[in-house]
Amino acid sequence: ELKLLNKLAEDELYDPFHDVMERKNKDRVNYVITLTLLSNGAIKSAQIKLKSGIEEIDYLAKQTAYRASPYPAPPPEDMNKGFKYDIPIIYQPLKEKQ
Repeated sequence: ELKLLNKLAEDELYDPFHDVMERKNKDRVNYVITLTLLSNGAIKSAQIKLKSGIEEIDYLAKQTAYRASPYPAPPPEDMNKGFKYDIPIIYQPLKEKQ
């Protein structure tokens, strides 16, 4: 799960979030996304388990999960849980220095 979180943490994946967060006057969003992977790390599905409270962010979060694919291949022992992972995300863009 840590490898999945690190893959999802790549900053450029979140560029579309900035406009929405600015319009909604938010400096931070939290959500939990459930990723289901194939054995090779390709994404099978992404669902929002715990919503951020901003519908546009939840939509973008799912799109981000698909864009980040492929992920590292999951360990074979995770097959018993269907290669399904709940990933908590706290996103807070860095403030630009002025």
